[in-house]
Amino acid sequence: MSEYKKFLVFGSCLSSHIGVRLKEKGYSFHGALRHVRSDVLLDALSEKGGLSLSDNDVEYLISNLKSGNEDVIKRCRDQLVQNSNKKLNFFIEKIREADFVIFDNQYDLERKKSEVQINGCNHVVSNFNFNGVKLPFKDLGVLPESKFDSYNNVYDAFRAINPDIKFVFIQYPIVDGEDLVKTGRQKRVKRSESTSLFREQWKFLSTPLYKVGIDYVSERNINHFQPAVYDKLTDVVIDIVRNGEQKNLPNTIDLDGYGKKKLSPYANLPDRQYWKPAVAEPYPLAITDLYRKKFDISIEDGVATCGSCFAQHIGKRLDRKGYNYLDVEPVPADLAKEKAKALGYGIYSARYGNVYTSRQLVQLFDRAFGALSFDEVWQDKAGRYVDPFRPNLCGEGYTSAAEVLEEQQKHLQNVRHMFETLDVFVFTMGVTETWINRQTGAVYPICPGVTAGTFDPNTYEFVNLDYATILDEMETFLSRLREVNLKAKVLLTVSPVPLTATAEERHVLLSTMASKSILRAVADQLYRRHAHVDYFPSYDIIMSPPFKSMFFKNNLRSIHEEGVDYVMSHFFAEHQLEGQPVPRDLTATGHETADEAKEEEDDEAFCDEAFLELERKTNQ
Repeated sequence: MSEYKKFLVFGSCLSSHIGVRLKEKGYSFHGALRHVRSDVLLDALSEKGGLSLSDNDVEYLISNLKSGNEDVIKRCRDQLVQNSNKKLNFFIEKIREADFVIFDNQYDLERKKSEVQINGCNHVVSNFNFNGVKLPFKDLGVLPESKFDSYNNVYDAFRAINPDIKFVFIQYPIVDGEDLVKTGRQKRVKRSESTSLFREQWKFLSTPLYKVGIDYVSERNINHFQPAVYDKLTDVVIDIVRNGEQKNLPNTIDLDGYGKKKLSPYANLPDRQYWKPAVAEPYPLAITDLYRKKFDISIEDGVATCGSCFAQHIGKRLDRKGYNYLDVEPVPADLAKEKAKALGYGIYSARYGNVYTSRQLVQLFDRAFGALSFDEVWQDKAGRYVDPFRPNLCGEGYTSAAEVLEEQQKHLQNVRHMFETLDVFVFTMGVTETWINRQTGAVYPICPGVTAGTFDPNTYEFVNLDYATILDEMETFLSRLREVNLKAKVLLTVSPVPLTATAEERHVLLSTMASKSILRAVADQLYRRHAHVDYFPSYDIIMSPPFKSMFFKNNLRSIHEEGVDYVMSHFFAEHQLEGQPVPRDLTATGHETADEAKEEEDDEAFCDEAFLELERKTNQ
């Protein structure tokens, strides 16, 4: 059982990494000796010198360091202590108590040992740079290859102290790749392979010599590896300790990537991931693979739409294509078409009008579920009462404030039903700029005083929502929606329609780019965070360079119906209802009949924001 297996570590950080993993698997760490070559330890165990520094010797060498840097002093003291007589005695005592020892040969492959005289006594020290000491020393070089077969002597020395101890030798991996040439590591590779040739002569068991690709090297430096290498070696060590055999593992094993040229992460990517073949070379309307759905939408799934003006286009095309498009506030049979639209019927899945911002969305949800309420009512220019949260969908207005609030509650009940029953919620993020009530925090689809209400700077305040705020508010909405409807999936889009006007003291073009960029970044973050949130790139398609604003009308705000059709063709190419042909020509119109095309042309999307243009003309 692993819980009573006490082990020692002898060698470099490689053995230390494996030791950490052994502890995690229930083995008991009992001590370590580091920064020491095997021949130096063998001499010490055989009482032939080595590991002979006293505490005073260590401090004497530290006092003669050329550097006064605290980190350098700390590292040097640690290396010298490992070469001390006190450390040797400690390690010998631990050998007597341990069940097995793991050690590697990194220091034997490349580290030098030196001889220094202190108070007339010669001391052999390994893995210490005496060039940084103000004392004479003798460089004894690296371990000669003639001694690569002496590991059996090291094993015998351990067994002389503890006849029952197991000995697990970890051959230090070698790394393939051009980096070896640049760092002059060819000799180390050759010495590793030479050591491995003696494996069949060893009295103890060892890991194979792993040859790893450069991908397995840590970013720290070439002496450290990725966790996968340490994990693999740990598994082999455990197998040796438990079974006493290695199941015929070969002398050398190539891990994936060895002997293969390291490729850049950008090599051999699909064409869709390179700008030239994906964007610059194709005819713009022949660009494909812009959208890959995250989840399916079936013909039974109830789909609701909400958001800014562009979402109206999406809803109409979903309905026309045969999707189960939700309309929780359908048009009364006796209501004329133009009057129905003026009252907000058929624009979205409920009569909430345009929901431009994340805060509007959260407040709409909270109001629908009774967590938030406002008794505010506006009056239009004729003195009639209107709902401040959909001021342009009240027709000729109401005769009293009470009537507005009564109709508002009926509407919110329908909105609640929609959120509770929908399967897919399509939300088009519109703008970041909005107006709020300083006292109540209520947020509106349009600035008070433009079409209804009276603007009072003491009551109303302009707010331009930032990235962090919008992300937080959208996360709030997603969380609350899941609380009432666990099956709900969300499809986000960003409206490509520019701002009509900006309340920021800067060019409207700059405000538009800032607003849309923030919304796009939020949408991307939500897409990455949540499996039930998808993003459809309507904004990206309309606004990207290859399309050269071809989808905009002359005002450079409104989108041509053909542009909407092209955008939605990418959606329908992924979300294809059973029985419908997969669209192959993405340049083709989405209209089923000429009558539908005429209807779309006459039926402009309703935008509260468009009234801001009237304000400009009024003031001219």
